Amino acid sequence: YIIATTTAGTRLCAPLTFLFNISLLFFINIYGQNWTELQFILPSYQGVISIQTYFKMTTLRLISFNLDYHWSKQKRRYQRRPVNQMDDQRREINQMDMINNCGHTLRDLTEIHHPSSDYNYFAFLAYVLYLPLYVAGPILSFNAFLAQLKRPQVAVGVKSSFKHLFRICCYAVMLEFFQHMFVGLVSISQYRLFHRHQLVHDLPAWEVVVMGWYVVFFTWMKFLIIWDFFWAIALIDGVYSQRNMLRCVFNNFSPREFWKTWHASFNKWTVRYIYLPLGGSKSIFWSLWLIFLFIGLWHEVAWKWVAWAILNAVLVAVEVVVVVVV
Repeated sequence: YIIATTTAGTRLCAPLTFLFNISLLFFINIYGQNWTELQFILPSYQGVISIQTYFKMTTLRLISFNLDYHWSKQKRRYQRRPVNQMDDQRREINQMDMINNCGHTLRDLTEIHHPSSDYNYFAFLAYVLYLPLYVAGPILSFNAFLAQLKRPQVAVGVKSSFKHLFRICCYAVMLEFFQHMFVGLVSISQYRLFHRHQLVHDLPAWEVVVMGWYVVFFTWMKFLIIWDFFWAIALIDGVYSQRNMLRCVFNNFSPREFWKTWHASFNKWTVRYIYLPLGGSKSIFWSLWLIFLFIGLWHEVAWKWVAWAILNAVLVAVEVVVVVVV
């Protein structure tokens, strides 16, 4: 908050904001194991989940507040798109196009600036500590959050929100059923028996493929339940955010398509706060390496995530080259 209030509107704001939050990620990953905010008061309290698990979401909100305030100071212009020009992800949920009674879409609320007095410390704390989206998201920009504090979303009524919660409960029952029916696959995926007992060398290829399929399916289903649950709770509270998991994990046919629909709110965040400031499509061949490196280190400060970032950057680069050539 101090960085935002002292450097907003200057060239120092964005670099200092990212430097501070990346340093914070390194600090939390190195020293945050089994540490919680309450440990100063209750030394024996370890918490349900470690701070490493959920604080990374907070860093995205810290960056969002600073850059939204920074761009409001610069008076960055925004031109609304007609509704019929919205992208595929928004057309999948047409009934949610208009978030409030003013006819604004979520993209409008994200881009439209507020008066400088609205970027105050109380609004900052309300945004960073907003309980329904605090632990796992989905990620919502500060501009969109503040706009919905003033005018709560009307796209989805309370009745429809509870229907979404019921659907999520059905997903949870289905996942529980799969875990009990395929307990062997669950054991292998949860306890990493592949690495411990080198099962990959002992099992037939088709069984390894089935196990890999289940691990992907389980991961998708798990995050779908978690993200949709908090998304629906925020809806009931009057806050609409970009829904994650826009389609089944096996219904994607390219790397870029996969990342646009897997963690969709993070994808939107990345586009707004990293991809476009780095030049957008004009500099995609070098900016995508920085983007995936940031995403990898955001997940965990470890060499395996650096390797993950390089692999995904290569796949996306190849796809971009093919699209340009074809």
